[in-house]
Amino acid sequence: VYINDAMVTVADIEADNGVVHVIDAVLLPPLETSLDQNSIENVHIDLYPNPANDYIHIAINNIEFKGLKVRIINASGTVYNEFVMNSTNERLDVSSLSPGLYYMVISGNDSVRSSKFIISR
Repeated sequence: VYINDAMVTVADIEADNGVVHVIDAVLLPPLETSLDQNSIENVHIDLYPNPANDYIHIAINNIEFKGLKVRIINASGTVYNEFVMNSTNERLDVSSLSPGLYYMVISGNDSVRSSKFIISR
């Protein structure tokens, strides 16, 4: 049995809150996702530099998308920062984040997009 390209190596391990299946790979969400593709079809979100050290720039190519809600989360879903983006190009201080993989989740206009970025030091 496979889940995407990961093979299930051990199945049906009982846990307090359900059943666990062990796989031979790490599953990550796609680089960019959306709930409503039509509302963000022409919007491109650029994060740079990536990997980042102390700052990351967020650039959105469509001025109609001002006032977007931005969340930074790690791979396990912990939210580290939330703010409203009021311009199409912002510089964000990420110096307090530990090195690792993060997601920038941007929502607004009934749609959601996410992009991966890495903090390296």
